[in-house]
Amino acid sequence: MNRSEELARSLAAHLRDPSQFPAPEGIEDRRLQIYRRLFIGNVRSLLSGNFPVAAKILGDQDFSRLVRRFYAEHQSRTPYFPEIAREMLRYIEENPDAWSERWPFLYELMHYEWVELALAISAEDIDDVAHQRDGDLLDGVPVVSPVAWRLAYHFPVEQLSDNYTPAEPPAEPTFLVVWRDREDQVRFLKLNPLAAQLIANVAEQPGHSGRTHLQTLAEATGAPDVDVFVKAGLGMLEDWRKRDIVLGVAKGSS
Repeated sequence: MNRSEELARSLAAHLRDPSQFPAPEGIEDRRLQIYRRLFIGNVRSLLSGNFPVAAKILGDQDFSRLVRRFYAEHQSRTPYFPEIAREMLRYIEENPDAWSERWPFLYELMHYEWVELALAISAEDIDDVAHQRDGDLLDGVPVVSPVAWRLAYHFPVEQLSDNYTPAEPPAEPTFLVVWRDREDQVRFLKLNPLAAQLIANVAEQPGHSGRTHLQTLAEATGAPDVDVFVKAGLGMLEDWRKRDIVLGVAKGSS
């Protein structure tokens, strides 16, 4: 390793964790102080924008401390700037000792906040999937958007704030669908358990008509009137189509 490479590595280690790695010789401290503020400040600013609710709940001091630990300890798997939030989320997932006792909801909250960015920059697109937008959702095969993500959390992540930080999750999980619509806006919708099961069935069991999905779900849940259940379910599918969660039906299926 030549002198310039050694200096670069020494400087990088110092900037990542000044408490563990001394500054390289020959660089005045005033200049190093500028670098230290610049590097960690930029990362903290970016991450507080990616995770605004988490940053507010933790407060400036604790969020900055967590960011500094991430900056010092985590080995990123990608060089791309937009992926820093995903790397932070991976660090949180792999290091529960840094947060789980004080903020047991933190990973789920940060995952929920990260999803918005992930969908916004996802290369997948509605037009990648062949579909007939105005087809019959009962007799045709409903098609779920490739940029509609189904999520389930122990904590009510959409309700968390600096005024609401439960120590224990409620008895019922939280089901959400998050999607990017045709105008490239990311949207969020809370689902009840039946709705969550319906969209999961449609997404995971392609090839079945909407009627088949609804009748099967009615039987599985013991619905007293299958026809009423199917009618209500059709209304749900139609609402999802208006929102671009369901794109329509597979071509040739209605």
